[in-house]
Amino acid sequence: SSATSTWPYPLGQRQPPPGGLRQPAGQGFSPRSGITGRPGLVTWVFKQPHPLLVNDVAADARHTNPFPERIPTRSELVVPIQTGGQFYGVLNIQSPLDAAFEQSDLPTLDTVARQLALGIENANLYRQLSRRLQQLARAETLMRLQRPSWAPPATLASCSGP
Repeated sequence: SSATSTWPYPLGQRQPPPGGLRQPAGQGFSPRSGITGRPGLVTWVFKQPHPLLVNDVAADARHTNPFPERIPTRSELVVPIQTGGQFYGVLNIQSPLDAAFEQSDLPTLDTVARQLALGIENANLYRQLSRRLQQLARAETLMRLQRPSWAPPATLASCSGP
């Protein structure tokens, strides 16, 4: 595929490092990528949806990085995207710097993750409502086609006297 996606820049940088941080879209971390091995920090947060801050990933046995040459990670902050008991995924922030994150970063990222969850929830509700409105419109069309042209609408028929 010729499409590419850009990895997030390391904290505090407005430009990618020399050589860039680019990877072909659809490769790397998608379920279709064929990456196997032990679960990592993201999997840990999937299993028990609580925020996780690791400022020295080399010292944490849960950390995995199948592409260390492409994504040099020293610190990682993983926050669940959830709201109202519904879990949608995780927000994973990585840095090539040791101790790049602080506990005070957790509430900010948690707020971002909750806003993402609300956006996903609203999109799902909108899709459900749109489908229901389409179903109702189809049902109304069928009812109009099946009603004889001489019959008054039901509301007028119920209002007319004897």
